[in-house]
Amino acid sequence: MNPLGQNIRLLGDLLGEVIVRQAGTPIFDLEEEIRLLAKQWRDGDESAAKKAAQKVAEMAGDLSLTGDIVKAFSTYFQLVNLAEEHQRIQILNQRENDAFLKNCL
Repeated sequence: MNPLGQNIRLLGDLLGEVIVRQAGTPIFDLEEEIRLLAKQWRDGDESAAKKAAQKVAEMAGDLSLTGDIVKAFSTYFQLVNLAEEHQRIQILNQRENDAFLKNCL
């Protein structure tokens, strides 16, 4: 796995621990179930799309539950964006260092 993927996995795992501590295992399990269904849907499994839609529809009646799930997903995507930004900065710094060394030689 590449460094960006490793960072995203680490951040996702840490977020999972935080979700369990702050919201409980049932919220974490539901978030993971929806995430897995979305991944299966993205990979072409139409039945997963229907199951995901059903899960989301079931949640709609419970604003607290919906808020917890939305918070979990939005936090995850914020962490992914930060990891990607960090990776871009590392690449730019490496390019700058390489250019500096090239000009010094």
